[in-house]
Amino acid sequence: MKDEKEGLFKRVGSGGRKYLSRRFGNEFINKVGRDNVTGSYAAAKDALKIEPISRQELRGGIYGRYADGGRERFSQMMHQNGLKEDDLTRMAFHRRRDALITFSAAIGFLLFGAWSIFSSSKEYVFIYSSSTLIVSLVLFAVGLRHDFSRWQIESRRFGGFREYFTGRSSSRAGEKPGRSVEKR
Repeated sequence: MKDEKEGLFKRVGSGGRKYLSRRFGNEFINKVGRDNVTGSYAAAKDALKIEPISRQELRGGIYGRYADGGRERFSQMMHQNGLKEDDLTRMAFHRRRDALITFSAAIGFLLFGAWSIFSSSKEYVFIYSSSTLIVSLVLFAVGLRHDFSRWQIESRRFGGFREYFTGRSSSRAGEKPGRSVEKR
């Protein structure tokens, strides 16, 4: 008598069963997978943990952390990272460009939100307005960060956020505020 050949599903099914038992029945592979998942979760949880900011750190960020306006720290960081004047000029150009792009995108989202509010049906107005407002605020914050970095590079110092908003370029007594770039 002739042996009958097994059907396709039986052959594939038994091979799949063997593969799955090797793959998921192996305690080592299960442990490695579990360790990767729990380790990744712990790393993400630590990265997203909100750390309290002390009042002194907050004041330092607003008014400036350094007595000399951050000039010495800026030059230390330049030397530590091996940056030259050409590098700083190029970095300032890129930061200005990135700030302009993100500010333009924020304005574009605000205009799109206004257009969609007036042209959509009444039940979707809240969704359109809130979503475009949130995206615009995030883009505006990113643009502000880029422009603040550009200002620090052009001023050649790590100044405070208040000085950036008021347009002061120096925090030394007796110097006139302005947007002059000090070359060393």
